[in-house]
Amino acid sequence: RGCLRPMNSSIRVQRHGHACFSVLDTKGRRWLFDPYRPDGLGGRFNLPLPPITPYAIVSTHAHEDHAWRSDGWDQIPFIEGNYSDEGVCIQAIALPHDAEDGTRMGYTRAFRMEIEGDGAPTVVVHTGDIGTIEDPDLIGLCQNADLLIVPAGGNYTIGPEQAVALASQCSARIVVLMHFREPGIDLPMLTPDEAFAKLSQPVERIPSGELTITENSEETRVVWMAPATAHA
Repeated sequence: RGCLRPMNSSIRVQRHGHACFSVLDTKGRRWLFDPYRPDGLGGRFNLPLPPITPYAIVSTHAHEDHAWRSDGWDQIPFIEGNYSDEGVCIQAIALPHDAEDGTRMGYTRAFRMEIEGDGAPTVVVHTGDIGTIEDPDLIGLCQNADLLIVPAGGNYTIGPEQAVALASQCSARIVVLMHFREPGIDLPMLTPDEAFAKLSQPVERIPSGELTITENSEETRVVWMAPATAHA
């Protein structure tokens, strides 16, 4: 699986809260995944919007904690499927949002983003709110991801054990766990600490909420990123 010629580079990633991440590509364009409504879900959200102007918005599904357009963002491309631009290729697949084949929560999309640089493409995968890891198309989409962003809070999505198992099956280099009950989010999910306690391996905490993906080959790192406090 792949849609760009071999190249590689360092890519900067920020977490803005919940399932919202931005990816700064090699051309300085910021791709924003799953922006949330700051007061969404009947007031169960109380989060600030990222103070950025993205190049494009990528939304895994239409729930308002994953598909919000802030004032001034109405002219920004809103991506919900396969997409390509100079130096970037995005592939999407639809997957159940729950473990009951979508009958409880509907469907989400998972996105594979390949970014050109100086060697092999840097691969970032955002799985959206997947409810199962059994789909072979998901395994293929995530294969050899440099960064795999995956939910681990349970109830609405898979839990931490499944998230780490997916990373192992796909040989992902870095897996970032997301979609928890955290400050500003009042939903019946695991907190990060509750999720980490279920895992046999340590979870690396990144308080800055910022991560740079380099070409160094490493064993799989399991990571949690705090919401970024500074946005360049």
